Amino acid sequence: MVDVAWIGSPNFYPQNGIEKRFITLHWMVGTLRTTDTTFSSSSRKASATYGVGPSAIHQYVQEKDYPFSDGNTYANQHTISIEHEGGWLDGNGNRVAPSAAVLENSAQLCADIARRRGWSSLQWMVNVFPHNHWVATMCPGTTDYGTIVHRANQILGASVLAMAGVNGGTSVAQGWNASSWSTSQIQTALIKLGYNLGATGADGDYGQLTTAAVRKFEQDQGLSVDVGTAGPQVVGRLAQLTGDATPLAQSNKLVVDGKMGLLTTKAEQRALDVDPDGVRGPNTIRAEQKRTGAFPDGIDGPNTRERLQLTLKALGYYGGKIDKIIGPQSIRALQSALNDGRF
Repeated sequence: MVDVAWIGSPNFYPQNGIEKRFITLHWMVGTLRTTDTTFSSSSRKASATYGVGPSAIHQYVQEKDYPFSDGNTYANQHTISIEHEGGWLDGNGNRVAPSAAVLENSAQLCADIARRRGWSSLQWMVNVFPHNHWVATMCPGTTDYGTIVHRANQILGASVLAMAGVNGGTSVAQGWNASSWSTSQIQTALIKLGYNLGATGADGDYGQLTTAAVRKFEQDQGLSVDVGTAGPQVVGRLAQLTGDATPLAQSNKLVVDGKMGLLTTKAEQRALDVDPDGVRGPNTIRAEQKRTGAFPDGIDGPNTRERLQLTLKALGYYGGKIDKIIGPQSIRALQSALNDGRF
């Protein structure tokens, strides 16, 4: 991680003994230099804990203190807030997204914060939030928070299971079909599909060969490649390809088929606490927009679809491009998140 340079800001409240529970992500609508100027002015009454640029990280407020960042008293008390360079208008009138270098520096910073505070992983909408979760704003705009969270968890060495908030370690792969998929069943499915697990085969030991086979399976299937742990996407796809999905038929879980049908729509509506009538109308879309941080206008437009993909990516279910197209891959990610009760 690049060194953190102390800049300081007069805009904060000192506090002691108040737990910092989460990180809030922002974008600057400017550069690190302009943000330094803004936060150094007492007349602006604005600050954040950190600011991240492509080659530098600046700190304005001590982590223990109350930054003037989130527009919400509870959030400011309990947050460590991070601003990201980006968000200004380019020559074509488009907002400039934070660069890959900014995202990498932010991920390194987030991982460092998590490690120092004893957080085993970063979980979207659990200990990492967008600014617009706390107040009505477009911030953090098109900041790719999914990449930040995913990369930070890679740095932390967090598994897909940890990111999904699932217990059980390596002896049981829980998630999409949690009640019945043991390590040996995952191994059996991989062997069926032609993956080499050596002479020991399906021995129930989640060792190096199984980890390598799962990682290769993720690559072959176009799934989000992580640390070789069989999380919800992997188990779901194994079940589909081998036909070993019988336990799903005995549960209330969705079939992860990438089709936005009646059952998927109703499941999303129940998760969003709206009338499960199976019609994806303005009320459902508005509730989804509030969940994902899109502007709640009830219109299923490009920003709504982008926010859904970013949210699913941040939760660890979507590994595709943020293309604002809700196709089969995005729907499978939504179905998996709904099955796990995480959307």
